[in-house]
Amino acid sequence: MEEFYILGTAGHIDHGKTELTKALTKIDTDRLVEEKKRGISIDLGFAYIDLDEEKRIGVVDVPGHERFIKNMLAGATGIDIVLFVIAADEGVMPQSVEHLNICDLLSIKSGIIVLTKVDLVDDEWLDLVESDVREFIKGTFLENTPIIKTSVKTGQGINQLRDVIIKLVGNLKRESNTSIFRFPIDRIFSIKGFGTVVTGTVISGSVKKEKDVELLPSRKKVRIRGLQVHHLEKDKIHTGQRGALNLASIEKEDIERGNILADIDRLIPSRRITALLKMVRDTDYILKNRARIRFHIGTSEIIARITILGGDKVSAGEEIPIQVLLEKPICCLRGDRFVIRAYSPSRTVGGGVVIEPSAEKIKRNDQTIGEKVRVFLSGKDLDIAEYYIIDKSDKLTGISDLNYLFNYDNEKVKKVEKELGNSKTIFKLTSKDGYFYISKNSYESLCNEIFNIIAKYHENNPLKPGFPKEELKSRFLRNHKLLSLEPLLQNLLNKDKLIVSNQFLSLPDFEQKLSSGDKKTQLEIINLFKVNPTKPPDFKQLVNDNRVNRKVLDYMISSGIITKVTSGILFLTQTLDEIEGDIKIYFQNNKSLDISSFKSIFDTSRKYIIPLLEYFDQKGLTHRSGNERILKVNLKKPTVNKD
Repeated sequence: MEEFYILGTAGHIDHGKTELTKALTKIDTDRLVEEKKRGISIDLGFAYIDLDEEKRIGVVDVPGHERFIKNMLAGATGIDIVLFVIAADEGVMPQSVEHLNICDLLSIKSGIIVLTKVDLVDDEWLDLVESDVREFIKGTFLENTPIIKTSVKTGQGINQLRDVIIKLVGNLKRESNTSIFRFPIDRIFSIKGFGTVVTGTVISGSVKKEKDVELLPSRKKVRIRGLQVHHLEKDKIHTGQRGALNLASIEKEDIERGNILADIDRLIPSRRITALLKMVRDTDYILKNRARIRFHIGTSEIIARITILGGDKVSAGEEIPIQVLLEKPICCLRGDRFVIRAYSPSRTVGGGVVIEPSAEKIKRNDQTIGEKVRVFLSGKDLDIAEYYIIDKSDKLTGISDLNYLFNYDNEKVKKVEKELGNSKTIFKLTSKDGYFYISKNSYESLCNEIFNIIAKYHENNPLKPGFPKEELKSRFLRNHKLLSLEPLLQNLLNKDKLIVSNQFLSLPDFEQKLSSGDKKTQLEIINLFKVNPTKPPDFKQLVNDNRVNRKVLDYMISSGIITKVTSGILFLTQTLDEIEGDIKIYFQNNKSLDISSFKSIFDTSRKYIIPLLEYFDQKGLTHRSGNERILKVNLKKPTVNKD
């Protein structure tokens, strides 16, 4: 038996939600001693209804008292159908209004009005209550829903209600969900012999037993040791199912209601989100900029401050973009619904939809925010992707960003990638780290900046081979929002718009040039080294005594005329080639070369012998064996001309 949908109750305290749930399911959802003692629901209760042999629907019974609205909100997450309960003897009450507002703000689309306790009133009164209820739900998602009259004492309407539920469930269609696994936690407890257990509703994706997942926002890795769906052991749980997950390697004290279990490294904890807020239509509360509020999303309640974008205040029925700065990080995705309540006294005043789940600060007078909200809420997928990439300015957008933007909907991301290939405003970069997207304007601006930096460097340093690649990266990462410059550089290198040599970047038409004076200096340096080729002048002494022009010397090193054997010892490259040739001749008649033999052959000192031997080891000509060197390359024997 599989459970695909969640039925939730809503309504004022003592209107019979728990008794109605019990009549439908045969399960008493009041589990706490205090609930039994006081006769009211305090926390969430859970049950299920077997609709037929194939379908089971989970039931979440929520408390109706105004003091426990935060518990009600936690239970409302993931509800597909709401049983909106109104007692016939009392009619619409304050929490009836608040619960309806919450259901509307959370975008619950399907429901049934249930009039309970009809055995306590006469027909005339019942007709009046029904008329009031019809007026109450006018203009809401419940406007055209059936009203079922019930009594748990007499059994009136219970079977009819069950039939309506079955019909509604039959009309619901859950779209195939390829998104990541997300499981907002609403209860945490321990079971002796098992350890930590959490319960909740899977709002997207699926997960298997023994899989590692991430507890957010703490980012702790935990393993799912076991799965249950209404006391039945399962190997897998998926979207729309309520479940109990037995977690390994974590104590219940490390988890709290509102935490989320999710696939690893997919969600980003954030303390700032951009959203579209709509105030409830019947509130007298005026939300002012920087107001402190209670922010409810998923199963969490977090204190936050609201920044109103494009205004100073917002009142009943109005809609406006906002940024929410939270006191603790949350993890959400674009399109998630939320509710806000006044800080004190607590009451539901509005709610809305997440636009950016991890947002940068937006200025209140930013004139583009309205367009961003419009595109992100109602634009085509390609429009959303293009806006996102352009909005990030010089940041590069990778496949992970697109996945996050489109809630890890694989099919949607693949389609968008294909469409971006034909975009007139977006440029695609390919590198060894994958491919990235950037706006064409930003691409051209960054490229021009790179070209100008390198051109100016060439002008000021004509003898140097180019701009150090790592220095350019460091400069760009300081001045721009780029996480990596490599994809951009790789693209320019692939298109021959830049040249890299020994980690130096140069423009294609650049040539190191010596002036007539520099050429004279170069000849003087060469002559200094030729005085005693195997005992060359000390590098530091040359530089410190200002005996040579440092720029010309660096040029000679970069162009290969002089070779650095170590940081302080330089040789003419021609001299090293000659020494290498003599070593090869030596090995034609000898099996090994020691320090003493090297000294006698090349008339040099130990100061140079050890660095030279190590240099030829690194070059691959020789290798060390004890205190001797052995030839590492195979020498071709001279060809004998028989003629």
